[in-house]
Amino acid sequence: MDALKHYSRPRDKVAQLVRTGAIIRIKRGFFVDGRRDLRTLPLKEVAANLLYGPSYISLQFALSVYGLIPETAIQVTSVTFKKTKRYHTPLGDFVYRSVPERYYPYGIVQRGQQLGFPYLIACPEKAVMDMLYFATDLRSMRDVQSYLLDDLRLSEHGLRDLDTIVVSQIAAAFPVPRIRLCCNALKRMLE
Repeated sequence: MDALKHYSRPRDKVAQLVRTGAIIRIKRGFFVDGRRDLRTLPLKEVAANLLYGPSYISLQFALSVYGLIPETAIQVTSVTFKKTKRYHTPLGDFVYRSVPERYYPYGIVQRGQQLGFPYLIACPEKAVMDMLYFATDLRSMRDVQSYLLDDLRLSEHGLRDLDTIVVSQIAAAFPVPRIRLCCNALKRMLE
């Protein structure tokens, strides 16, 4: 609205810009430039952080970004310590899953700075641990291994690149027996 303050009716101008496609409304008060090629920017990633926050990209979308799973993630999956939420927008679908606040801040990195569009994303280790956190039916090391290799189809080569120290630090931040089990199983797979 600051850019349109010289108009007598800035809301009408916004409506006109949306109608002509000059801007795209993502949600109330959140627009993107409709004239740019949206595929050339990390726009989904930046939008994911701005739509609902604090949040960071994780789960299937982050695993796909890092090449740890064979599929390309269509919806952007993020983690927050606020309520679980879902948005359907012209940019795509955005899903936010909730974790306890004490677990939230570990293993987050910033990417996209070189393009001038920074966003937060889980490091590969955190993305894997987040997947394990939400998989509530894991009761043994064999369950964890089966989930990672058979269900998620994580690349064994990609798994070997994970840092066991980072996995341990993330697990230590959330001392829950299931997370400890997942951490131990993951570390055993990485040995």
